Amino acid sequence: MRQLAFLCSALALLAGGSRVLADAKNPTYEDDVMPIVKQSCVNCHGNDKQKGGLNLATYATMSQGGSSGVVVVPGNPGKSLTVINVPQLRVEKTIDLGTYTRPHGIVFLPGDSSVVVTSEATGNIVIVNLRSAALRAIATMGQGSHMVGVSADGRWAVTGNMGSHTVSLLDL
Repeated sequence: MRQLAFLCSALALLAGGSRVLADAKNPTYEDDVMPIVKQSCVNCHGNDKQKGGLNLATYATMSQGGSSGVVVVPGNPGKSLTVINVPQLRVEKTIDLGTYTRPHGIVFLPGDSSVVVTSEATGNIVIVNLRSAALRAIATMGQGSHMVGVSADGRWAVTGNMGSHTVSLLDL
């Protein structure tokens, strides 16, 4: 399951780590996402070749998804996680986060079948089972829960809450 990654994380890793946005205040698909996709994905998922029926050459073709389902939901940003099997370059699934919007920080729990993701808009962390898509939310009691870290044994999580300038320690 460690082979599964999330689109943003996979794209950042494929691009060689962190990336400077063209305009940090107003990132765009064309200027900030598409260069990474072109560099890392379109050889197998472009106009000439579409492994798994997925064409990532344009936002329009990406929105159509592939044989494994949708990759993005147009008009519905920040409400889902797209799980990618990186070695096989295949979308495994898209998990709807329901009311837990604006996912940001994400980390695997021990065992590699679940992740903890922050929901910046709701002040929660969400434990997401990648196999079943089951969700369990825990309130951080902070505003703008941004990043998350998890103890090695998976019992504790710590969030940085940007809006309230606090840190939360959560028993998972």
